[in-house]
Order: sequence, then structure tokens, then C-alpha cells
Amino acid sequence: MNLSQFALNHKAIVLTVTVILVGLGVSTFNNAPRKEDPSFTIRDAVIITQWPGSTAEEMEQLVTDPLELALAGIKTTRKLDSTSYPGLSVIQLTTIDAVTDAPAVWDKVRRELKLAEPALPPGAASPILSDHISQASVMILSLYQDPATLDKHRYTPRELEDFARLLRDRLMDLRPGTVDEQGRFIPNPTAASYVERVDLYGNQGEVIYVEADMDKWAQLGVSTDDLGAYLALRNVVVPGGTIETETASFNIQIGGRLDVESEIERTMIGRVPTSPGAGAPGGQTVPVTVTDLDLKVFRGYADPQQNITRYFDDEGSHESVTLSFTMKDGVNIVKLNEAISGMLATANDTFLPPDIKIAKASDQPAAVDKKVSEVVSNVISSIVAVIIVLIFMAGIRTSIIATIAIPAIMLITMGLMTLFGVVIEQISLAALIIALGILVDNTIQVCDNIGSKLKSGIPRREAAIQGASQMAFPLLIATLTIVGVFVPMTIFLTGSSQEFVFSLPVVVSLALGLGWLFAVTITTIMAFYGLKEGGEKNPVVALIEFVMRLCGKKPKEPVAGEPKKDSPYLKLCYVAVKAKWVTLIVAYTILFLILSMPLKSSFFPLSDRDQFVVDVYLPSGSPIARTSEIAKKVEAMVERLSTKTYADDKLVELPDGGKRMRSIATFVGSGGPFNYPALFPKPDEPSYACLWVNTSSGDDVPGFVEDLRRATTEGLGTPGATDYLPPLAGVRVVPHQLVLGSPVMSPIDIRILGPRLGGEQILRDTGAKVKEVLRKSGLAWDIHDSWGGFARQLDVTVNEEKAILAGVPNAAISHSMNAYYSGEPLMLYREGDRKIPVMFRLPAAQRKNLDEFQNLYVEGYSGKVPLDSIASIERSWAPAKINRFQRERNMSIRCEPETDILFSEVLDAVKGDLEQIAAELPPGYRLEQGGITEEADKGNQQNTTALAAGGLLIFVLLVIQFGSIIKPFMIFLTLPLAAGGGILGLQLMRIPLGFMESVGFLALFGIVLSAAILLIEFSGVLVGEKLAAGEGLAKEGEKSCNGLTRQAFLRCLAEAGQMRLMPILMTTLTTVGGLLSLMFAGGPLFKGLSTVIVVGLSIGTLFTLFVLPAIIAVFVEKFGVNLAPMPKED
Repeated sequence: MNLSQFALNHKAIVLTVTVILVGLGVSTFNNAPRKEDPSFTIRDAVIITQWPGSTAEEMEQLVTDPLELALAGIKTTRKLDSTSYPGLSVIQLTTIDAVTDAPAVWDKVRRELKLAEPALPPGAASPILSDHISQASVMILSLYQDPATLDKHRYTPRELEDFARLLRDRLMDLRPGTVDEQGRFIPNPTAASYVERVDLYGNQGEVIYVEADMDKWAQLGVSTDDLGAYLALRNVVVPGGTIETETASFNIQIGGRLDVESEIERTMIGRVPTSPGAGAPGGQTVPVTVTDLDLKVFRGYADPQQNITRYFDDEGSHESVTLSFTMKDGVNIVKLNEAISGMLATANDTFLPPDIKIAKASDQPAAVDKKVSEVVSNVISSIVAVIIVLIFMAGIRTSIIATIAIPAIMLITMGLMTLFGVVIEQISLAALIIALGILVDNTIQVCDNIGSKLKSGIPRREAAIQGASQMAFPLLIATLTIVGVFVPMTIFLTGSSQEFVFSLPVVVSLALGLGWLFAVTITTIMAFYGLKEGGEKNPVVALIEFVMRLCGKKPKEPVAGEPKKDSPYLKLCYVAVKAKWVTLIVAYTILFLILSMPLKSSFFPLSDRDQFVVDVYLPSGSPIARTSEIAKKVEAMVERLSTKTYADDKLVELPDGGKRMRSIATFVGSGGPFNYPALFPKPDEPSYACLWVNTSSGDDVPGFVEDLRRATTEGLGTPGATDYLPPLAGVRVVPHQLVLGSPVMSPIDIRILGPRLGGEQILRDTGAKVKEVLRKSGLAWDIHDSWGGFARQLDVTVNEEKAILAGVPNAAISHSMNAYYSGEPLMLYREGDRKIPVMFRLPAAQRKNLDEFQNLYVEGYSGKVPLDSIASIERSWAPAKINRFQRERNMSIRCEPETDILFSEVLDAVKGDLEQIAAELPPGYRLEQGGITEEADKGNQQNTTALAAGGLLIFVLLVIQFGSIIKPFMIFLTLPLAAGGGILGLQLMRIPLGFMESVGFLALFGIVLSAAILLIEFSGVLVGEKLAAGEGLAKEGEKSCNGLTRQAFLRCLAEAGQMRLMPILMTTLTTVGGLLSLMFAGGPLFKGLSTVIVVGLSIGTLFTLFVLPAIIAVFVEKFGVNLAPMPKED
């Protein structure tokens, strides 16, 4: 019993299962997790190691190098990229693509770091692995005081942090719930919480400072170690034991925790005699306290601040505390947003003062809702377009059947795709549109064949079973060929690229498989009840006849016995196959001309998100206060440009009083949270700031970015005017759009690699040459190197003999200077749930005065010794940072392409010069391409492998179907022609060839193959029928084409094309109609992909209908290939 017969015999069972699966799809659409883009495994972690007082070179040699050696030995390590700063080592480790369980790898890394720790120099801190960028933040909230209340009172940074902690606690407790009649959100206490992690930025840590005047401190016989030990004894938190009595048990708690600064001032450091000789045993002494030592104790905040955050909106700039948080796996972001909105709506009534405001600095739920809504709208538009095409080409009844089938198959696909780990996001929804035209084709083919059986007089039940069964195997092979194109993508694509597009092959394959199953079961049932026995007139023909009647003309009725006239297509097709060589020469000449036209290449397109980022870089060593000042100037420029733009080199108001900026979230000294999958936050650095600008719409971003770039270099306004904003000289301000796809440090990254520990001057000289080449090209901007300039440095040269005699080791010198200037932690003061460090340092006047450096005293074994008595001090310049790649010194030359210029165009323009520079490098040095080039080469190689594997799989399927090797080869000859159509589409639309466009070609090949398979199948059927009927047989001595005369054979090819004309056109028009919405309104991610399929399929259809018959004619006439088996001789 076949499937069609089973469906008709067990209609109740089949329909019940279908309804259940459709219901599952509806439930999935309403409740399943949603995302803007597919999630992918973050295979990067950062190892941070501090060694206060060290230079960048010392950091590289003694910390970075041994740690990299340990990390390189881990089998999952793919890439090591490190930067050594004075006192800080930052190593970025990237794993191989095969890693799917990153936390397990990070545990291994931590163990290796622990084993490598003994090799680090004394004073170096333990390496810390930061893997918090495992997933992007779902939302960023800025908490700040209402500016209208600042004149009345101003909250301290500690109070703002307290409010932020309250908000953090509420976020961590968010869980599913309901909304009551008053609109309040009531959480369900038994449900699992939504939020996985909350991070705070911009909160200023409190510090208790103990400051000592250098001259007075030099006279005291107390060291910083002594002072810390005395304070720690007063701040004990150790168990005092337990007393057991006959009736109860008592825990003993030892008091002595410090509560206030005055307690530190009263801490006894020692005792001194009251009079000469009183110091003898039994003599009188008095205690000496911190106050007696003339040490100043006060509470303040970390100085300098570690990071600063601000929120800028219509009311101005606000100092804020920023919270970013991630959600747990499987959480529905829509439900999470409802819970957040409900909590924020009542925050000022429940746990925050009324003058505290909370703003959404970045709102991924809104972006997800917007993107999913757009794609759902595209899906609906595509379905409507397909139905309209079907009404005009297939008839009302077939259209009704397809109208029922399309949403049913899509909903079932949604319900089942979660079994493969696919959630609702823009790529999985777009995959449904791509599959739409193909799965409709299955329904049309079955309905068409059943209708033909009904017309021939076969009883309705037998017609339904025979019509569906006859098409089942050819449609299955056609479906599998398309699936065969997509399935290798899940195998041969690796890493982030595979995870990013994983839902595309899964959803397309699932939808097509379900479409085939639906066609041979549910469609059979609907056709059994819905199709007319005499068939229905083609709507286009009916419309033409109706118009003729309105015009007073009577349509010509067919005369019985009169031969049917050949259609225009049949005549043209016959000419094409008769002049087969001309047809092929013309077709492949067109292909050659298309391929000879230039085609730009890219990787992933720019995002259309309503946000962009501004990176602000000051010279290395710049204090965070200076960086914050520059960031404020950038904010002012963004605000000014919100309502203005450049037109004809003039700054003019936007039309209709438009406004482009909604808000700005500024992070100074920090890259901020991991907010976007394709953009890693930069390492914390006082000379860096990052601005996230939220715009009114995504369309505002490109122009806004260009205007801001111009303003920062030229200034805004008229020089001398009160509102003039001068250009930002000596600062790199880099506004840029967000990019889809895999994250890269810079679009263009030319690496100059050299010896592991040396060659600095060669790297700098070569880097200068590369930068000059890029500047001369005129195609790039923000040209810089990864080392930056030099940092100011004080060289303390120790006289070893004098230091030994004075009892002062080098470590003691470093320790003393670090304590005086950076601060020496003495203890941790516990205040509630806070741990506040107590730091020793010099007063600000002495810390910031270089002249005081000459008067330093350093602590040794025998007391304090003047620094200038054992060392000489000179000012110098040293590398601000040293970059390495794969354990070799690396100077990366990075830049951004100019507007409307692709990275590939820049590299093509400078290729010859770079090759010349590389040829002149001494042994041990070389140039490499990083950035997008590295990722694109990797992605293209994987795509090529997937295409080859898919081609092999399809070839095997075709051999199984046709029992021939030659027939699949004939079909494959049409693919270059279809590819030419796709390339032409990209050229016409000015879209570069990137990763998603390559995926579009894979889909195009599958659709074209499906049409070609059925055309050859029908050609073989017609030839077989003529052979069986004895019509058109070639006589002895006459040229034989599969046993037929040449004319009869060519006629069969044209008639087969005629039979397939309407189904092929319907498949093409439904697929094209479905994809037009993606092509023009699907955003940058799908524009190129849909263009490839739309234009490629349109042209590929012509090639299938005319060129494929010509190819068949060549193989049959010249190589003796048989489409149908020759009849056996009696």
C-alpha cells in the first residue's frame, strides 16, 4: 500500500495527525524562543594578568610569552592574539571551530594557567580568564538621577550603586507571571527565572585612603607592610570557637571589625617610652596610633576611576550606572521583555526613589520584535504573491488546495524545527520563504496529474491514487536533490559560519520533506474531494475569452478531429533543438560575457540595525579624565548632527524637523558590555571610550556615520562662534555601522610578523611603508597600527653595589614606588556585603609632581633609604604596547574602507605594493592578511567544499533515478548558465558576492536541478511512448535518435518542454513572487541571496526550457545516449 492509498483509506487518522502538528506549530510560533539573529558559540576568551610597575617589554618577555607557551599546548587552541602593556598582559585565545562546549575548554585553560603560574615573576598577579562574552547582552539599562532634582540634592556614587544593586536583584528574580487588572506584573514564584547574569558598569568603588607626606613618612620606622599588618589585626573575621553547656551551645564571635575611618586613625601601631630609659623592661610606654604618625585617613572613591558611563538623551548628559544582562537558554525574549517592562513600570513605586530614572540604552527585545515582525510580514506577502500567481495559472480549485497547504506546511515546519535546536529568528523564517515556491510545486504537480487522470475518465478514487503515486518518486528525487544541496552546509561549514546559517538548511530541508509528504497524502485527499472531473479552464484563457466577449468577439471553439495547433513555445523550442549548436553557442557566449564583467566580493553585509558605534582612541597613556572630556565633545557633535546634515558642503537642517538621534550610551575606559554578536568589546584602557548611538531608524545610520566622521575632522559650525565645535585633533574617532556575521578586529588587517622577542624597528619601518601605501591609494581611512606610539617612562637604573650595601633589593624599590603612586592595599574593610579596600599612597600634590620623585625613600631591610642614593633616574620613551600573533611579534596595519568601497577593492589596489614590500623583508619576517579576508577565505573554502559534496550527493541520486551517468551530466551542464543569471543579478543590483550570496547560489542550483530532472523524465516518457506505438521510427540506414527519426525525436523534446512549461513557469513565478519581498524589503542579509535566486531562476528557467533540450539533442545525436529503453526485438 502506498502513501496516497493509505491517506485515502485512513483519512481520519491522517487529518487528525495533521491538525495536531499544525496546532504544535501555532503554539511554537507563539511561545518558542525568539532571537534577532541565530546564536553561535563564542570561541574566544581573554586572559588578563597584572604586574604593576613592569614595562611593556618586561610584560611580554616574562608574563605573556610563558603564558602563551602554556596555552599553545592545549589541543583546542587555534589562535593566540596578545597585547602587552606596561603592567598588563591581555591574551585573546580562540579555539578551533570543532569546539561546541566552550566552558569545558575554559576549565582546561584555567588548569593550564594555574600550572604556568610558578613561572611568572614575583609580584605578578594570578592570570584571570574572562569568558563572560559567552552571549550578547539582551538589554542594557542606564540608571541615573532625574536632572530636574539635581539642584535640590545629588546622590553620591555609592547611593547610585545601591540603587543599581536593587535593580540587579530584581532583574535576577524576573520570572514568568501574569498581569493583573491594574497592569502590574505578578511573577510566578515557582517558575524558573529568566536572567542568567547581570554586570554593572560605571559604579565607582569606594576606597579608604591612608595618605602620608613623603618627608614625614621617611622619618618613621614603620613600613607599609607593618602598617597593613597592624590594621589587619583589628579587622579580624575568624571563628572564636564554640562553648557546649548541658543545656545549650554558644558560638563565640570575636569583635574588632573596623566600622569607620576614625577606628583606623586610632589603630595602635606600636608603643614608645614615656621618658628616656622607660623603654627598658617594666618601663612606662604609651601607644602610638595612625593619627600620631600624622597619616591622613579619609573615605573616597577609586582615583582614578576605572570606568565612567553616561546616558545622553533629549534632557542632556547624565552620569549613570549601567546594567547589562543576559538571559538563560530557552527563554522567550518576548516574555522576558514583558516581565522587564512590567517591573520597570512600577520600579519607582516599589523599590526605587521617584527621582531615579531607568532608560533602555540598548533594547534587543525591541530589535527582535521588529526584525521578526518584518520577516513574518515578508512571509505573509510571499504567500499572498504565490496564491495570486496560482489563481491565474493553476485555477481556483488548485489555488484553494495550495492556500490550505502552504500555511499548514509552514506551521508544521515551525513546530518540528525546535527538535533540531532551531528557534524563531530571521534566517529560519527566511528559509520558509526560500522553500515556499518549491514546496508549492509539489502540490501543483500532484493536483495537475490527478486532474489529468480525471480528464481521461479514470474514476475519482483511482485517479487520486494513481495521479499522486505516479508523481511520488520523481518528486521525491527532485526534493532530495534540493535537500542534497543544503544538507552539506550543516556538515562542511564549521564554526560561527555554520551556526549562523544552520537554521537555513535545516528549515528548508524540513519544509521540503514535509511538503513532499503533504503532497502525496493531504493534497491527495483534498484533490479527491476538490478537483472537477472535467478539469477547469485555465484562468488566463478564461479571462482572455471574457474580454473577447466584452469586445463582441466570439472565442474560437476547438473543432473535433482538427489537429491542435502548435503553441508559440513549442515552435520556438523546436527551432532551438533543431539549431542546437547555435542555441548552445549563444547561451554559453552570454555566460562568458556575464562572467567577464567585474564582480565585487565581500563577506557579510552591514547591518540595518538602528544603532551604530563610535570608537574614541586617545594616545596611549592618556588619563581617563582626558578621555572622558573628549567623549563629551563627541557626544555634543552627535547631538548637533541629530537635526543637521551636510548638503553641498554645508550644514543644513534635516527636512520636516527630523531628528536622527534617540540616545547615546557612553563607556569611558571600557569597551562596555558584549552587546552585539559580531562586535567584541575592546579591552579596558583609560585612553579608550565607546559610544553606542541609538537612532530613530536604521535608514539614518549610514548618513549619520558619514556626517560624524566629517565633523570630527573638520569641526562643526563657524570658527569663533559661541556654538562652534572644533575638530578633535590628535584623537582617533571612528564611527562605524554594525556588521552581520563573524566578528573581526578590523575590516582590513595586514599583519607584519617577525621574531618572537625582537625586531621592533623592522616592524615599525615596514609598518610605516604599508601605511603609506594605503594612504596613497585614497581608498581607506583610519589607517593605524596595533602598537600605537610610545609611552613616557621613567627609567630607574639601580646601582647594584650601593643597593646591596643599603639592604634594598630591586623588588623593594618596585614595591615602594608602586605603593607611593599607584597605592598599596593594606587590608579589606568589610561593611555589610561590601569589601572596601584600604590603600596607602602619597598625597595628590606629591603623586603628580615629578620633582618629588627625586626625594623618594624606598623601604629596605635596614630601614628607608633615599632613592637617589642607590639609583639614577632618567626620562625616556618606551613602547606603549606590544602586539603578538601566534606567539610572534606582530604589527597589524588596520584601516576602514572609504564610503562605498569594499575591503577587497582596497586590497586589490595595494596588492602589488604589498608584494614588493614583502619581497624586501629580511628572513624571518612576512606579511599576512587578517580581518575580513581571513574569515572570507575560510568561509569561501567551506562553501566550495559544501557545494562539491552536495554536487556529489545529487549526482548519486540522479544516477539512482535514471540508471545512467550521462543523464546527470547533461543536467549539471545547466548549472553554469543558472549561475550566470545569479551573477548578472548581483551585477545589476550592485551587490558584492559574499557568504549569503554563495548560499543563494546553492539554493538556486537545487531549484534548477529539480526542474531539469522532470524535463528529462518527461522527455524519456514521450520517446518511450512513440517507440511503444511504433511512431516516427527510424528506418534502416536512416539516422537514429534513440530509435526515432531526428524530426520525431526533436518533436518529442519540444513536446516534453511544452508539457513542463506551465509547471516550470508556476514554480519559477511562485518562487520569484515569494522572494521579491525579501529582495526589496528583507534587509541587507537577504537582499543578495534573494537576488541570486530571483534573477538566476528567471534566466535559468529560460535555459531549462530551451537550452536543456538542445543539450539533450547533442548527447543523443552525437553520443548515442538513450532517453528511453529501446524496444526488444521479437
